[in-house]
Amino acid sequence: MSALHWAAEKGYKEIATLLLRHPVDAAAKDRYGRFAIHCAAENGNTQIVQELAEKTDINAKDSTGRTALHWAAENDRQDVVELLLSKQADANLLDKFHQTALFRAAWRGRKEIIELLL
Repeated sequence: MSALHWAAEKGYKEIATLLLRHPVDAAAKDRYGRFAIHCAAENGNTQIVQELAEKTDINAKDSTGRTALHWAAENDRQDVVELLLSKQADANLLDKFHQTALFRAAWRGRKEIIELLL
């Protein structure tokens, strides 16, 4: 896990911002094949997702084929889902299990997220 992944996961916006001001690879993957934007989306760190969306592909897939939108939808991160959709995240992308972000939200019973994705 890189320092950027750690800051994104923990919600340390100031640290993430500082790291992004320097030559840091925002597209680096952790041992699970996840980008920092996936960690931030999963944990609802909207401001960090906002910054990373400017530096990385918001539709980038991890080793399971999930995008930041998949992670945010499954984990009930409404603000992050709204942000990603406003940045043109593709809600129709399938992971390796042929599941969309909508499926992941439905599987977890995330009614508000389902409404956003429909």
